[in-house]
Amino acid sequence: MQEIWTCDKTLLRLLSSCPLLKRLTINSDGGTIDESGDLTMADLFECLRGIEYLTVWCFIFLSFLPLPRKLPTTLVHLKHLCMECVCFCHIYALPIFVLLIRSYPNLEKLKLVVTEDEVLDESYMGSSTLEDYSDISLEYLNELEILHLRNIENGLVFVKLILAKSPVLKKVWIFLWDELPKDDKLQISEILLSCPCASPMVKINVS
Repeated sequence: MQEIWTCDKTLLRLLSSCPLLKRLTINSDGGTIDESGDLTMADLFECLRGIEYLTVWCFIFLSFLPLPRKLPTTLVHLKHLCMECVCFCHIYALPIFVLLIRSYPNLEKLKLVVTEDEVLDESYMGSSTLEDYSDISLEYLNELEILHLRNIENGLVFVKLILAKSPVLKKVWIFLWDELPKDDKLQISEILLSCPCASPMVKINVS
């Protein structure tokens, strides 16, 4: 497993020199990457063609705004994606997820670790809808895991999108934020367990 804490041309040279690298973790002490310079998401993902297991902090992608609709490099080898420091109420959260989904056609497992909403400035907060995402498809996704889900509106929008676009999804684990009121937990559970699903074999577990 290779772990990276910066994103610059040195990183790209390192990744380019490791064509057999299968597992990669990209982190950043400050959330976003101040040293990204004129690098784009396309530059970064061009060096990840062979990666099969990727762990990355969600806020890192804010270093590469504006987001493209789709990356020119399709990561056909990526099977497992873990995104940490996810904040569903961020205005770019859903666009980031959709961009990555469009670029990972063979993704089999998706894991999200949600962070607290209070870390955001109000100017970055907003609601999301499923409009313009009708072309999304996760043909091979069979596992979804979300830890510390708490934001009802945007979090549920994302889960509904995954359930509706994953025809072979088998296992869904949703672990709610411990400090959510009991009534909120019950409401979220009822909504998730009644969502329309593209897969007839999916089992949804909410706790």
